Amino acid sequence: MSVVKKTLLLVGSPKYAGSSSESLGTYLLEQLSEKGIVTENIHINQLLKKTNGEEELLNAVNNCGLLILSFPLYVDSLPSGTIKALEIIAQDRAQNRNVKENSKQQFMLAICQSGFPEAHQSNIALAICRCFAGEAGFTWAGGLALGGGGALIRKSLMPGWIYLFMGNLVWRMQARKNGASSVKK
Repeated sequence: MSVVKKTLLLVGSPKYAGSSSESLGTYLLEQLSEKGIVTENIHINQLLKKTNGEEELLNAVNNCGLLILSFPLYVDSLPSGTIKALEIIAQDRAQNRNVKENSKQQFMLAICQSGFPEAHQSNIALAICRCFAGEAGFTWAGGLALGGGGALIRKSLMPGWIYLFMGNLVWRMQARKNGASSVKK
């Protein structure tokens, strides 16, 4: 196993600052930095809006030893900006297969956090990341699924049924406030 000298965090949250995805990834970068590893943090959505954003993304990815992708779960998948970034990387690596095969070993891991109380809701999204890693030439280093939204704790603050009841209540209140109604069968 090679020694990782540079770690790149790709933050997949559409929020520009202060997201759980950023907080989790940044904490990990801080721990790696204390071990002497050079780190870089990129917000995918901000970068891809720049004129030369795709080129900057590819340069950063191609120059790291460890790629960390931290993102929120959207339904069963990754946010659209994150998917776009992975497509850009995969396309570049498919077109430059000889460069990929002759380059250093690179690792990838993913952190997926969601508002669902059950962490297993992230399984599909992490499987997508694992497939991407294999297709793009990364060695899959694993995925971390965190449920429970912003609380991000090991033990739930409340039973799952209360969490779901309260979540549904909030959605209904927002729907009523915005003139929408729920249809009962």
